[in-house]
Amino acid sequence: AAYLKGKGLAAGDDFRPNDAVTRSEAAMWAAAVLKLAAPTYAEAVRDFDSIPVAAADALYAVYEAGLLATFADGTLSPDATMTRGEAATFFARLVK
Repeated sequence: AAYLKGKGLAAGDDFRPNDAVTRSEAAMWAAAVLKLAAPTYAEAVRDFDSIPVAAADALYAVYEAGLLATFADGTLSPDATMTRGEAATFFARLVK
């Protein structure tokens, strides 16, 4: 936990490996690790108003980089828990 906190990838001091990961959390980690540039917000998503301000840059950066896709209804659903399938796809795109 201290390592991740030192790298700016975790806010707290506790390590919770069994907790579910939201799409916002995964996006913030990926954006930090890849040092993605601030997004242009060129394409709006349907749930723009529900995206937390703290996660907005990271979510749009990974979305614009093609690492995270919208759902069929056009939403990013930032607070949704990633399924194993979504996580596998996300991390496969991340290491490409």
